Amino acid sequence: MHGRPPPPADVASDLTFVGKTVNEALLLSLSNPKAGLDGDFESWLRGPHVEQLRASPGVASARCFKLMPIPYPAPAPQLWKFVLVCSCSTDSVRTIADIVEGNESKSKPPSGVVDADTRLLASAVPIGTGRVAPGAASTERAELFLVMTNALSGEDDAFNDWYDNRHLADVMSAPGIVAARRYRLARETAGHQSPWSYLALYEIAPGAAESTLAALLKLRGTAAMPLSPSFRRDDFYAKAYTPIS
Repeated sequence: MHGRPPPPADVASDLTFVGKTVNEALLLSLSNPKAGLDGDFESWLRGPHVEQLRASPGVASARCFKLMPIPYPAPAPQLWKFVLVCSCSTDSVRTIADIVEGNESKSKPPSGVVDADTRLLASAVPIGTGRVAPGAASTERAELFLVMTNALSGEDDAFNDWYDNRHLADVMSAPGIVAARRYRLARETAGHQSPWSYLALYEIAPGAAESTLAALLKLRGTAAMPLSPSFRRDDFYAKAYTPIS
């Protein structure tokens, strides 16, 4: 297509611990505090909780993010104010999930601050390799655009072909997108059932999330960013988050 940028660079998807290369997994915790307790919840999440995770064997990184007040229409009925993203080895997922759930935690949240009824814990493995926009500068303060999706029944192959070979490049052509990574979500993680099968994490340059999402909304469904008929459009989740730890 005329005017499209060159394909983004690929990034390897393995992790290395003490010289040993292992398969990478992702643990995602989406949560809400109880009403009026946002400050107490955030202090615990970005402090003792994430510090324990970062010190745990098998964990490569743990980051906390807070929902940004940026309108982006997505039909998922649930909204999560906080997201914890933990990159770890595949054989440590169960242990890390126990810590996040509080079963093995030395830093349990203050009593009554977590809305347990809306919490979602999900694990995932990468699909392909990550991508970085040409010339993009890496930053730990990147904002996060989190997208969870499903294919229509029986259309997973067509959905993944469209997403990997067309949609990722279309999204990354929007100003501000610096990196992208796709994952396949497990249907069940530590007793939590995931409503979605696929996850995409897009990194956005600090301070650019509002303008980037506005640009994506203008592009979505046009010739510059066509949507596949294999994409289930009535239940996807897509929100922007800012890093807090």
